[in-house]
Amino acid sequence: MNGNNIFFSDLNHELLIPLHKESDIFLWKKWQSNPSQARYLVEIFIRYHKLINDSQENDIDKVTLDKYYKQIWFYIIDNLLGYPISKDTILRDVIFTLSKNFFQEHNVIYKSFYLSSIDYDLLKKYIPLIYFLNKSLNKLNSLERLTIVAIDKFGWQEEKLIEYLRQHQQNLTIPELKSYYTKGYSNLINNLPTDIIAIYLQNDD
Repeated sequence: MNGNNIFFSDLNHELLIPLHKESDIFLWKKWQSNPSQARYLVEIFIRYHKLINDSQENDIDKVTLDKYYKQIWFYIIDNLLGYPISKDTILRDVIFTLSKNFFQEHNVIYKSFYLSSIDYDLLKKYIPLIYFLNKSLNKLNSLERLTIVAIDKFGWQEEKLIEYLRQHQQNLTIPELKSYYTKGYSNLINNLPTDIIAIYLQNDD
């Protein structure tokens, strides 16, 4: 764990500290039995976030891995949730196999040489948070989701969004649009597991 301490300052969170000495299978089963207890997934991700880049068996180039890093981990997380665990199951092997399966199932073409290093950025650090934000976003109604994505992701001004909606037979005023945004944002956060909020979104100050 020591090698992760600088990049993953969240390792020192009170929800994660008790998990550092637990086995992979314990964490995995705990998360499978209660997916809302996201602390177990966070601990798993911190342990194995570099696996798909560091394994000498990996012949996928760094540029491709960087490009698909988020999608690979979303695929891994989704599959780990329902994966049958036996006494002989090794989490490390499963994660690596799933990463290879992702490229096969999505027909991704990549170069065939190995590069060991990868430059981690904030996107990669917060994969568990981004994963659950995407899940939460998909639970919102269409107008809530649209206003959040258009304004926060694409930087649309309110007038542009209102005009877009008008062209699609949706007539909203600016106050109504703001109401959808505010309510959607509130629902987005409320849909997140409480440990994800505690670990990533709450300051200790």
